[in-house]
Amino acid sequence: MDRFLEKEYHPVIEAYISEYIEEEISAIEKMAFEELLVHDDDLRDLTFNAIAGKKLLEQFRKIKFRDAVKKRLNDSFSD
Repeated sequence: MDRFLEKEYHPVIEAYISEYIEEEISAIEKMAFEELLVHDDDLRDLTFNAIAGKKLLEQFRKIKFRDAVKKRLNDSFSD
């Protein structure tokens, strides 16, 4: 896990990872990037960790939204 921290990537690469995760790149760019991931273990680890982080943030957002709705409902019934 610490392996990708040894390598520093240019901000353009980091932006590209973000675009890849958000599916904001063309099919050809996606294929080229995935080919790069096959050959660069550190970049692949960084990308997969970013994907996992995005999923966790989405789950957290859903939980926080659900908690906020429950609180609002509880508050409305207690009035």
